[in-house]
Amino acid sequence: TSSSETFLLGGSRSVDRGNNWLETLYLNYQTESFSVGGESGNSVMLMPGITWSKVSADNRIYPLRGLRLLLDVHGAHPDLLSNVQFVQVRAQAKFVHKFLAKERIILRGDVGATRFGAIRSLPTSVRFFAGGAQSVRGYSYNSLGPVNASGQVVGGSQLLVGSAELEHRFTDKWSAALFYDAGNAMSNWQESLKKGAGFGIHWRSPVGPIRFDLGFALSEPGIPKRLHITVGPDL
Repeated sequence: TSSSETFLLGGSRSVDRGNNWLETLYLNYQTESFSVGGESGNSVMLMPGITWSKVSADNRIYPLRGLRLLLDVHGAHPDLLSNVQFVQVRAQAKFVHKFLAKERIILRGDVGATRFGAIRSLPTSVRFFAGGAQSVRGYSYNSLGPVNASGQVVGGSQLLVGSAELEHRFTDKWSAALFYDAGNAMSNWQESLKKGAGFGIHWRSPVGPIRFDLGFALSEPGIPKRLHITVGPDL
C-alpha cells in the first residue's frame, strides 16, 4: 500500500567509546516522493542523528553466545531546511545463548516512537510498519500497522516487536527451530499486538544460516501461514 522514491546524501563520524560501544554522529539530507494508502506527498528533510551500537559475540556468523544492541535518535525541523517536523527514537536488541549441548535460545526486540506534527506529512521511510521475516513471522512484509478507511496499511508512529526462538542442532550443519513472535506498528501503545508462531529448518552456510521458517498468523481468521526464507549472520 506504499511506494516511495528517495534521494539521500549523508555523512557520519564514528567513535569507539570502549567496551564494544560505537557512537556514530550523522547528518543526512533526504528528499522523498511517496504514496501511502492513496495519499501522496513530497518531503525534504535535513536529519541530524546519533546512534549507539554494541556487538559482543564469540562468532558473528553463528554465535553460541552473543549480543547486539542499537539505539538511534534522529529528527527534522522546518527551521533546519526541512518541510516536516519529527523526532524519532528506535531501540533494537538481539540475544543469543547456548544451553545444554545442542540448543540455542534467540531473543529479539524492536521498539520505536515518533513525535511528529501530522502523520500525513511523514514520508514512508519515517513511518513504522511491522510484519515479515525480521519482524512478526506469519505475516507479509510491512503488512501490519494502522489502516485508513479503505483498510490500507498507512504506517504508525510507534513500533513494538518481540520474538523468542528455540533452536536445536541435530547435525553440524542442520538445525530445527520453534518460534513465537508478537508485535505491531501502532498509533498509540494501547493497540493490540499481532501474534505469530511456527517452526523452521536452518542450514549453517559459510555466509550465515539459511533459514526456512513457516509462520502461522495466530491473530488472523483461519490462521493463514507464510513461508519466510532468510540468509545472513545471526548478529
